[in-house]
Amino acid sequence: MSRKAKEEGGFLLGLIVWERACKGTLLILLGIGLLSFGRRGPGEVIKEVVRALNLDVDRRSVQAVVGRLELLTGKAVIQISLAALILGVLDWIQAIGLYYKKRWAEFFTLVSVSLLIPFEVVHFWERWNALRALGVGLNALVVIYLYRRLQHGK
Repeated sequence: MSRKAKEEGGFLLGLIVWERACKGTLLILLGIGLLSFGRRGPGEVIKEVVRALNLDVDRRSVQAVVGRLELLTGKAVIQISLAALILGVLDWIQAIGLYYKKRWAEFFTLVSVSLLIPFEVVHFWERWNALRALGVGLNALVVIYLYRRLQHGK
């Protein structure tokens, strides 16, 4: 990596771009997948996936997930899928803006990540987990990094 790229924060900014793009892609795929359920409920789709993976559909954990998913109405599935699609598109907008080092994208990402940290902290305290701790820590570092970039006008 060149000295100029390091000075501009190219590597760290590149990691954030990569994360936003991957997350956006997954959310868009989730939204499309949920919309494709058609008349079948999400519980039935999960059962099919479990069977396709040669897993036991009668396991307690599978039944718990299927039971919760079967509570979702068609309207709720559509709302969740639309929310996933919108969030996925917003993540891609952030990724593209950050890739081109646009100041508005840095601010937009700073705000969007900052707003989610309190919810992540609550989740973390409810159920301690190394992965959740890592997620909260990484998001806090992203916020600090972007704040400093914006503060220094880079």
